Amino acid sequence: MLFSDIPVIKDLPVGKIMYDHLFFPNLAFTVNKPITLNVLPYLHPETYLDYAKYGSGTVGYCLAEVMQYINVNVTNSSNPHPGAADIELMVTGGSVVSDLGFWSRRYLNIPQKLYDTLWKPFEFVPIFMVVPVLLHPKSKGYMTLLSKDPKESPLFFPNYFSDPENHDINTFIGSIRETQRIIKSPALQKYGAKIVDIPIPGCEKHGFDTDEYWECSLRTIMSSIYHQTTTCKMGPNTDPEAVVNPKLQVYGVKNLRVADVSIAPDTISGHPMATAYMIGEKMSDILKALYSL
Repeated sequence: MLFSDIPVIKDLPVGKIMYDHLFFPNLAFTVNKPITLNVLPYLHPETYLDYAKYGSGTVGYCLAEVMQYINVNVTNSSNPHPGAADIELMVTGGSVVSDLGFWSRRYLNIPQKLYDTLWKPFEFVPIFMVVPVLLHPKSKGYMTLLSKDPKESPLFFPNYFSDPENHDINTFIGSIRETQRIIKSPALQKYGAKIVDIPIPGCEKHGFDTDEYWECSLRTIMSSIYHQTTTCKMGPNTDPEAVVNPKLQVYGVKNLRVADVSIAPDTISGHPMATAYMIGEKMSDILKALYSL
């Protein structure tokens, strides 16, 4: 999108590439014992007082109790770092119904009607989720300005599952199969772990648990983990996609640098928080060296 009344200092491909970590929020399992997150404590004021006084209790519960990084060996060609994990499995002791859909349904952008069909039957039922996160998507999105007003949020076009080879879908399906293998382990079968098999509306025709069913499901229910990167890619001045140089300076714009995960030239094999810290520390070192007396 171009705005003719915005003067152009340097024409750079800002926002022309955007990667995001997306995840599938509908891989849930019931168990035969109340070992999962219970919503009832959240209804009592004492729960919040305990957390305020002692920093403990249900409010301090970690949403991701277990994280496993795997390479499903399906789409290595989409992984910029061969051998690195292409999927993260986050195991949470709750699910979309743990808060009766009050917050999580909205966070995941799940329509109320869909929630009522898929999740509402499991309110107050012991249930947990395994959440596959795609670490190295081959699909590329982009972002652009909404207007010339800097206070207005930009427009995001993630283009999920747009790669023509279907690598991203196949990687997700591989992660679901690996999750099913783990669920069959004695440790989880001790609790009678069983997949929730209510079919997603519109996908019933494929037959539950077929690859076609999971592809339909993935294209129906998908959420962002809000790890957008690479909109201000770092690279040499010979790279037509580069926006900043290795010193985080924006090409062609004096005294302007970018110091966040938007400069990441590739997707990241994990959550970008540590990468953001590293970039900030590097920026600090650069500035201290530049301005030290």
